[in-house]
Amino acid sequence: MSINNKIEMIKNLTEELYQHNYNYYVLDKPTIDDSEYDKRFDELKTLEIETGFIMANSVTQKVGFEVKSKLTKVTHKTPLKSLGKTKDANDLIKFHKGKECLLELKNDGLTNEIIFNHGFLQEGSTRGDSITGELITHNVLTYKNLPKQISFKGLLRISGEAIIKYTEFERINNDLLEEDKYKTPRNLCAGSVRQLDSKICNARNINFLVFGVLEAEGMEFETKHERFLWLQNLGFEITPYIILDSKEINFDLLQDRIETLKQIATSESIPIDGEVITYNSIKYSDSLPETNHHPLHSLAFKFYDEEEITEYLYTDWNTTRTGMISCTGVFKPCILDNTSVERASLYNIDMFEELQLGKGDSVSVVKRNQIIPKIVNNSTRSNTETIPSHCPCCNGKTDIRIKEKTRFLYCTNDECGAKLSKIICHYCSKPAMNIDGVSTATIENFMDNGIIENMVDLYKLENKKSEILELSKFGVKKYNNLITAIENSKLTTTTRFLISLGIPNVGAGTAKDISNHFNNEWVNIWGAMIGNYDFTKIKDVGMTTHNSLHEWTDSEDNLILVIELLNYIKFEEEVKVEVKEGVSENKLFGTKIYATGVFTLKKAELKTKLAEIGCSFESGYKKSLDYLILGGDCSKSGKKLRAETDGVKLMTEEEMNTYLK
Repeated sequence: MSINNKIEMIKNLTEELYQHNYNYYVLDKPTIDDSEYDKRFDELKTLEIETGFIMANSVTQKVGFEVKSKLTKVTHKTPLKSLGKTKDANDLIKFHKGKECLLELKNDGLTNEIIFNHGFLQEGSTRGDSITGELITHNVLTYKNLPKQISFKGLLRISGEAIIKYTEFERINNDLLEEDKYKTPRNLCAGSVRQLDSKICNARNINFLVFGVLEAEGMEFETKHERFLWLQNLGFEITPYIILDSKEINFDLLQDRIETLKQIATSESIPIDGEVITYNSIKYSDSLPETNHHPLHSLAFKFYDEEEITEYLYTDWNTTRTGMISCTGVFKPCILDNTSVERASLYNIDMFEELQLGKGDSVSVVKRNQIIPKIVNNSTRSNTETIPSHCPCCNGKTDIRIKEKTRFLYCTNDECGAKLSKIICHYCSKPAMNIDGVSTATIENFMDNGIIENMVDLYKLENKKSEILELSKFGVKKYNNLITAIENSKLTTTTRFLISLGIPNVGAGTAKDISNHFNNEWVNIWGAMIGNYDFTKIKDVGMTTHNSLHEWTDSEDNLILVIELLNYIKFEEEVKVEVKEGVSENKLFGTKIYATGVFTLKKAELKTKLAEIGCSFESGYKKSLDYLILGGDCSKSGKKLRAETDGVKLMTEEEMNTYLK
């Protein structure tokens, strides 16, 4: 077996055993027999000894977490300079000059220098100002795809990007309130890598992609491609790249290569803000001079943000369920990336004041990364739009509060109708109690007519039938459907109920972690909330969430609310899918799969059917998959492209269905 195959086996076994440990020690739900675990543990240990390659999170190592009082400064032996930048693809053709080049992804994270010596990870630091960075070795040791021990024993200094993938970014943001959400994966990554407590960084699932070698003692290479292959053989993950040969390159060919790399980034969930072209020849690159700011052997191509100038109309102030009043800029519709755009979030008071907006102003609008509309400039700056002193919903007084050095506007009235209506809407939402057919308009209509005041009143609507049927656009059929949906919601899970309460910082992921920790027993969850339980004992639950849980139950109104709701709510037992008898001969039995595209079955039903035949439905695309199942037209799917590159077998929905019968 080749060294590459052994390293790949180590990575797969490390990931698998790490998950088994989590299931056993944290969830108290072992998913493998002790004898089988020991067998795989011994296999991993043997491979590590044979290759000298050990992942940072290997179960064969005693992995602890470290808390720093402050980050120590470190001076880089080789300055980590920025790159020259362009938004014009023609500049890449000029740069190419008929020489062989590499076109690489420009990852959007935080640049690190990492040092290995005698085969061990010795030091990790941030780029800082290119000369002086911060020592973050305690956090680098938690990077999910980075080895802590390699077979090369000489001094090795590498540079690369610490990133948080979009899938992880969305998972973390889903558990945060609107005002606490991170705007980009880069912001989240930068904050995570510089944490003093490595346990926090570990929970963020950071990856590291190498893009440069600063020093490799005793090693000489002719090309960067050759050097990357050497690093891959050592077990490092390299930033994705494509070789551009020395033939004259034209614009169409270059665009094709740029789009191919973009698709790889999408399929791998890698956040990027451009691509980089660099000369492949190390000798030629080293012969080029450097400016004080950047070297001349590489050039960054920043993706162009299409920009339109339009007329500003007004600011829309909207009170959320937490009392925060969000501000959105509204302007005359303009076309960006083939879509009509007329609104852009202003995020906070600082951004609102910085733009000095007014009706009729000429504003510049872009879609950041071709997704998020943003007002980037106001050439008029009439500054006539003002911050409301009273809530747009209840007319209560407003107050500016500072969170994480940023100012937000809040309604100070605890009885604000906007807060109450949005709290009830949240309670009815799909991730929470899943009361189908309840819209914001319906809730506000009920509240305006005195039919409901809180969530408990939803379960009393059978006594309000005559009043409801008198409302406009509310007939008997709609009423009956509503009552049925409310009745169905009475049997729920502890996770859904915990989500429904709208406790700050307790989103879907956190609610599930808490429920699992207490074996989905509400009496135990509630006892912990009203008691002095330390919720930080639960994996991925921090002090902010801990405080939110206890502050919420400090309110007498909240305690009464839960007691009253429990007069109607009952909790169902956790559903466990049993593997059908006689499926061991099924081709999909014991395989690891992931599905992409549009399927006839809903995703939950698909997972259940696959589980019944002994299939493991993975949480995302991985190289270790046995099959990638394709639903509908996946001809342009980035995951399909990646699977073909990684050698993962493809299967259509029609083929899969033959094994589900």
